[in-house]
Amino acid sequence: MQKIPSEEDIAKVLTQLVKHLKHIELAQAEAVLVRLSFHRLLNPVYKSSKGKKVRFDPVAYFGTSRVLQTAAYVADCEESIERGKAHRAHLAAIAAATRWTGRERDLQESAETKAICTAA
Repeated sequence: MQKIPSEEDIAKVLTQLVKHLKHIELAQAEAVLVRLSFHRLLNPVYKSSKGKKVRFDPVAYFGTSRVLQTAAYVADCEESIERGKAHRAHLAAIAAATRWTGRERDLQESAETKAICTAA
């Protein structure tokens, strides 16, 4: 059975990804994405124990919408890196990290505050 990372491990890796992309370190960001292998969370894994197969579904465990939405942001990030679009990759990484940690409200409030400050 492949090892499924913990919520905290995933959050740490996504934070590293954001930091690398903030500094336009595309090669390091790509290495982080390879290490993360987020797509493996989309499929159940099986473990044999005493002649029985035990099924573990990461999507159900971590939350369907959370995993699928984060996966979409990670895929957008990967595609943006492949195309050399660092800014777009950075935004996708921020969205992935924000969605994974459940801090969407903080991101929305930050964007609203930024909009108010720049309009003033």
